[in-house]
Amino acid sequence: MLRTRSRIVRAIRTFFDDRGYLAAETPLLCAHPIPEAHIQRMTTRYDPPDYADAAPIELALLPSPEYWLKRLIAAGAGSVYEIARSFRNVESISSGHRPEFTMLEYYTLDADAARSLELTQQLLAALGWTGSTRICSVTELWREHVGGDLTDMLRSGAVDADAFQLQFVNLIEPELAAHDAVFVCDYPAAIPTLARMRPHTPWAERWELYLGGLEVANCYTEETDPVRIAAFFAAEQAALSPARRMQLEPSYLADPPLPPCSGVALGVDRLVMALTGAQDIREVISYSFFDTLSGNS
Repeated sequence: MLRTRSRIVRAIRTFFDDRGYLAAETPLLCAHPIPEAHIQRMTTRYDPPDYADAAPIELALLPSPEYWLKRLIAAGAGSVYEIARSFRNVESISSGHRPEFTMLEYYTLDADAARSLELTQQLLAALGWTGSTRICSVTELWREHVGGDLTDMLRSGAVDADAFQLQFVNLIEPELAAHDAVFVCDYPAAIPTLARMRPHTPWAERWELYLGGLEVANCYTEETDPVRIAAFFAAEQAALSPARRMQLEPSYLADPPLPPCSGVALGVDRLVMALTGAQDIREVISYSFFDTLSGNS
């Protein structure tokens, strides 16, 4: 299995290298990680040597390489990708997830979510995926499994972001396992993200990919307006408890601004599970400290 995983990772690198993407290597540690209310950070500390007259520096293990990859694009690097370790605190230990995992992120310059969907289909094909694929909107799935017109419900206020999430997780997501691969497109813009909104609609330009019912990837047409990005982070900070609030990395909103692009975050461990038919994430990873915490070996 580990040799198979190694071949899959090598094929991923070849796929993007052959298309001219920059293979990036970004930091795992950051003093000012991106504040997002739904993600809790793991922390550590750098202690300077005894001879240095400096105080310890509190650092965070990053939940994804997003921030640094976007700064590379803004600096003129073109399309980029990275396969990086990622860390998320206060998250479940289950057959499909570990708080430490491998993330593939790829950002395509001058592309939108639709173009990233096509690229991701090509990636799956290059990795040997042969299952059937469905591409559908959230509104289609809502009509099928919940009932009613979600567009009207959102506009009238009958359904808010919390109600949508509850119905999606409980009534829609379990049904996605009936398909090999499902690209679920156009989520409500009321769910706060850094995805660009479709003008004059209640939708954000984003999709999620499910393979065998397991969420594997998330994609946005990236928001590039510094004012809207700043407003997003202000709202995220306000949603955090005072103890979890943090300073935003100063260069994130600095010049040069992020150019038009689309980004995909894809869980490599779950992708390997889908490609190999593995039923538990332990089958596709070498080691997991978290197994000792969950009573597994």
